Amino acid sequence: MSVVVTAPEPVRVARTPPFAQTILRALPGLLVLAVLWFVPASLQPVTRQALAIAVAAMVLWATVPWPQAWTGAGALFLFVATGVAPASQAISGFWNSTTQFLLGALLLGRAVSGTGLARRLAFRLASALGSSYSGLLLAFITTDFLLTFLIPSGIARVSVLAAIVAGLCESLGLPRQDRAARGLMLAVTCSASIFDKMVLAGTSSILASGIIERLGGVSISYGRWFLAYVPCDLLTIAGCWAIVRWLFPDASGELARGRRYFEDQYIALGPMTRGEWRAIGIVGCAIALWLTDFLHGLQPAYVALACASAAMLPGVGVLSVRDLARLPFTTLVFTATALSISTILDRSGALATLTSGMVGWMPAVIHGPASASLVLYWTAFAYHLLLGAQNLMITATLPAVVTMGQSLDFSPAVVGMIWVFGTAGKIFPYQSGVLMVGYSYGYFDGRDLMKVGLLLALLESIILFFLVPLYWPFVGLL
Repeated sequence: MSVVVTAPEPVRVARTPPFAQTILRALPGLLVLAVLWFVPASLQPVTRQALAIAVAAMVLWATVPWPQAWTGAGALFLFVATGVAPASQAISGFWNSTTQFLLGALLLGRAVSGTGLARRLAFRLASALGSSYSGLLLAFITTDFLLTFLIPSGIARVSVLAAIVAGLCESLGLPRQDRAARGLMLAVTCSASIFDKMVLAGTSSILASGIIERLGGVSISYGRWFLAYVPCDLLTIAGCWAIVRWLFPDASGELARGRRYFEDQYIALGPMTRGEWRAIGIVGCAIALWLTDFLHGLQPAYVALACASAAMLPGVGVLSVRDLARLPFTTLVFTATALSISTILDRSGALATLTSGMVGWMPAVIHGPASASLVLYWTAFAYHLLLGAQNLMITATLPAVVTMGQSLDFSPAVVGMIWVFGTAGKIFPYQSGVLMVGYSYGYFDGRDLMKVGLLLALLESIILFFLVPLYWPFVGLL
C-alpha cells in the first residue's frame, strides 16, 4: 500500500516582538557602536570607526533584533554616510563572484527540488539499501552527501530528507522518542551540516572561498576543494553511520520493513518527467564543469549563472519567474553585505587590530601542518559556540586567520579551509539553521544532539590531523 510522506506539524513561531523588546535586543549592538566610536583609543579615527560599525553589526547579527540582511545593509549605509568608506567598497560584495555563485547555485538547487528529482534520488537510493536499520542509516547519510552537489543548501536537503524520515517512521508506527527514529533524524541533520563544508556548495564555504581569494590572493577551484576532502567524505559517512548506530540502536526491529515503504514511494512517483530529465542535463553539465574547472579555467560563478540561465529558458529550462521570486534573497543580501564589510575592514586597517587580538597566541603553538590542523580546528569550534551563526563567525574571524597564516608562511587556502571546517562541528541547535530544521521535527532533544555532535567533532579533528600533512600536498594545497 502506498504511503504518503507527511511533514511534521508546523512549528509555532512567536509573534514579532513588541517595539520595546526589539530595542532591548538591539541595545548591546548599539552600546558597542557608541563605546568603540567615542572612547579614545590609539587608533586612527577611520580605523576605530570602521571597527565600531563592523563589531556592532556582528553583535546585532548574533542577537537578531531584526533580519540579518537589514543589519548588513544598515552597516553599509553608516560606512558611507560617515565617510569611513566610499560607496564603491560598500557595494563591492554585491558584484562579488561569491554572491554570483551563490545565486546560481540556489537557482540550480531550486531546479532539482522543484522538479521532484531530489525526492526520486532519495527514494531510489534508500530502497536499494534500506533492508535494515543499518542500511537505512547508510542510505540517508549517503543520499545527504550526494544531494550536496545538487542542492547546495543544507536547510533544503534536511527539509527533503527529514520529511521522508518522518513519513517512514509514521508509516511504521514508530513514536518520535524511539531510538531508531531519533537516530535517523539525527543522521540526516548532522551530516548535512558537515557535508556543506566539504563541497564548495553551501553558503558558508562559498563565503569563505570569497574571503580567502580576496584577502589571500589564492583562488580555490571547485574541483580542488572537492578533492581535498574526498577521504574525509568517505570516513565521515562511515563514522557518522557507526556513531549513530551505536548511540541509537534499533531495539524494536521495525525499520527492517523500510525497504517496502521506499519502493512504494518510488513507484508512486511514476516515470521520469521531462522536467526531471532537463534538470539532470542542466545540473549535470554544471557539476561536470565545476569538477573540471582546473582544466578549462572557467570561474564557478560563471558556470553556475550560465546553467541557471539555461534552466530559465522557455521551452528548455525548468524554472519560471515564480521560482526566481521564491529564492531567499535575504541570504544573498546578507552574504553580499558580509563580503563588503570584510573589504572595508581590510582597507581601513581595522583587520590588523582584529588579528592581533584574536590570533596573537596561535603562532607560538603552531609548528607545522599537523599542529595547525588541531589549533585552528578546535579554536574555530570554540569560537563557533559564541558566534552561533556560521556566516557571522566566518565573516568576523576568517580574515584575521588568513592574515595570521600568511605570517607563518602557510597558504591562505590551507588555514582558511581548516578554519571553515572547524565550524562543521556543532553541539547546539542555535549554531545552524540546518540543525534548527531537524530539531523542529521533535525527534531528538539537545542532549541527543550534543552526544552526536561531540563525537563527530572529535572524529573530524582526527581525520583532519592526518589529512592535512599527508594528503593535502598531493592536491596542491601544501
